Amino acid sequence: EHRPRASRIRTKSRGAAWLCAVLLLVLGCSEAETSPTWTPVGQDPLGLVPDSGPHRDLIATAVARSTNLSLTEESIAFHREVFGDGEVTYSDYERAMHATTQCLRDLGYEIEGPDAYGQGGALALVPGVDPTRILTFQAVNAPDSFLNDSESCQDTWQWRVEQVWHALIEPTESDIELWLAALWECARERGIELSEPPDYSRDRDRVPIGPGGCEPWMALTD
Repeated sequence: EHRPRASRIRTKSRGAAWLCAVLLLVLGCSEAETSPTWTPVGQDPLGLVPDSGPHRDLIATAVARSTNLSLTEESIAFHREVFGDGEVTYSDYERAMHATTQCLRDLGYEIEGPDAYGQGGALALVPGVDPTRILTFQAVNAPDSFLNDSESCQDTWQWRVEQVWHALIEPTESDIELWLAALWECARERGIELSEPPDYSRDRDRVPIGPGGCEPWMALTD
């Protein structure tokens, strides 16, 4: 069964095009992959799921959906530590991303990141989501073997934690409405002609978004 990749990785070759893997959240894959209404199915052969905690059900589902993915003894201990209190924080997500990039560096790749938008990371553009809460990394002058190795490192260190994190930052309808309203207001202030009513699929390419442009996520409240 095809499993959507959970994160975006950029491979950088100076003078060459970017090669991108899939960021589940950015590319808008099935809501079942990120929805906090998952139903745990009780598959936890390595004892990674805590007995309780605010994110226990999300953790259980991420673990159950990844029983076919490889883990080392070290990464098993890492996941037990991260999931032990039943809560996944940005710091936990950050640790998982750093573990993945270290895994790739250990394989000999030159890696930049992980970084958030505004700190060197890519702009993960998702209506209703603050891109500063999504980390990305890139490989410099990566050979063809990089994508397979990056998948292996993600499976070992990142995938389970990231699935929970993506579920936690999934936007509500209110978040999406605020984000889009701020985008259209910014566009109008810049004199950009929009559809009536504005439509994201038709109008997004008309509006500069990011550094020096509109940053509609600033309208979001915690």
